[in-house]
Amino acid sequence: MNRKHKKIIGMFVGALLMLCTISFPCFAEGTTTIHTSSANVAVGDTLSVTVTASESGTISLRYNDQVLKFSGSSASYTTDGNTITFEGTTATLEFTGLSQGSSGLIVSSPTITGSSASVQVSGTAAETPETSSQDTTNQTQTAERQFE
Repeated sequence: MNRKHKKIIGMFVGALLMLCTISFPCFAEGTTTIHTSSANVAVGDTLSVTVTASESGTISLRYNDQVLKFSGSSASYTTDGNTITFEGTTATLEFTGLSQGSSGLIVSSPTITGSSASVQVSGTAAETPETSSQDTTNQTQTAERQFE
């Protein structure tokens, strides 16, 4: 290898090393947080969900509309089926327990990292004991008949 080739290779390696030390601006995404007033509610009870973002943007919250019923929001919003969308950094959304089951609460945004939570909706307190006492009575009667 001649001296000219060594010089060219040396300059190429030097240029690569310089490129490695140059800093490029990096734009970090914002984040969202979700806070629920409770992880468990009964049918008919109210649930408050507060969504907060580190920067302003278009934020959507998706939920199970078979389990929760949307009641309103502290922010201006639009709805599309089981999705509520608002602009800004924070909103408190109100829901009512509609039926037994669980619902994920999924926050998403085109420019901000999303978050999620889960809520369990149970039957009203009056319904739960009646059902279990009837089941126990039926099981006892069936067992007695088997031994007669």
